[in-house]
Amino acid sequence: EFARNWLAEIAYVGSLSRNLLLVRNIGTAKDQGGPGSRRVTGFGSVTATEYSARAKYDSLQTKVEKRFSDGLSILSAYTWSKAIDDNPGGFCAGGTGPRTCGPDNPLRPELDRGLSDLNVPHRFTFASVYDLPFGNGRKYLKDIPSAADFLIGGWQLNNIMTYQSGSPFTVTWNGGRADLIGDPTPSATQLAQGIFLNRAAFRAPRTRVFSGDTNCYNSDGSPNNNCPMIGTLGRNTFRGNNQFYWDANLFKNFPIRSISEAFNVQVRISAYNVLNNVNRSTPNGNIDDGNFGRDFSEQRRRQMEFALKIIF
Repeated sequence: EFARNWLAEIAYVGSLSRNLLLVRNIGTAKDQGGPGSRRVTGFGSVTATEYSARAKYDSLQTKVEKRFSDGLSILSAYTWSKAIDDNPGGFCAGGTGPRTCGPDNPLRPELDRGLSDLNVPHRFTFASVYDLPFGNGRKYLKDIPSAADFLIGGWQLNNIMTYQSGSPFTVTWNGGRADLIGDPTPSATQLAQGIFLNRAAFRAPRTRVFSGDTNCYNSDGSPNNNCPMIGTLGRNTFRGNNQFYWDANLFKNFPIRSISEAFNVQVRISAYNVLNNVNRSTPNGNIDDGNFGRDFSEQRRRQMEFALKIIF
């Protein structure tokens, strides 16, 4: 407690996980083209469920709090963190199977070690409860007539704000990671078109999972679907745009003493995403898709809610 009714907290919070779920394709027919650690003729894939994945989380967590006094309470927190794992488990951002959730190279699952799908390095939250200082018993207009106080006195404003880093994502080709061959920074023209990555910086992977595979490339040098390939690009090496949310609530209790001392009608006005900020998720990371680098996802736009609540 550094001042009256004000408290601060700082902490290190971490976790270490072992024996987590790992989904891996351990068999692929030679003409299927998907990854696999051995050949099984006649089968498209053989899925193995193992418990050998690992995860690690480290964070600096801070908090500043003002206890409710003088009509105001505040709770704010900032977290700086990093979450790393080598597999997202059976459910991930890319789908629900060994081709999207499993390791890019099933022979070496450790190469998938990178940022977790849930990694949010920066997150700031602010919440407040504020009795607006107008009306009887408050700082301003405390001597106004009862009829005026009935309308303008006794209002309370609540806020919840969140600002955080965007989600990580991977650039892929045919479900696996692509090769990085240039600068992925988009040009000003691409940004104006809503494209957040430079397509020319990526290509289909050229590295064979099995060095002895033959007939793996087309005449132009691009890979065909005869052989499983692995990309040189890391997992979750890019991040979507930052996100900002602000929800607010304004309400007042109107006492109806003619009914009873405890009877109140509460008027409540709520706004979700007050500034109507466009919060997206992650751009399209598939280099074979015509919408590569674009993000058409959109989370909740502004919503208004008006309510009456009877308290008795």
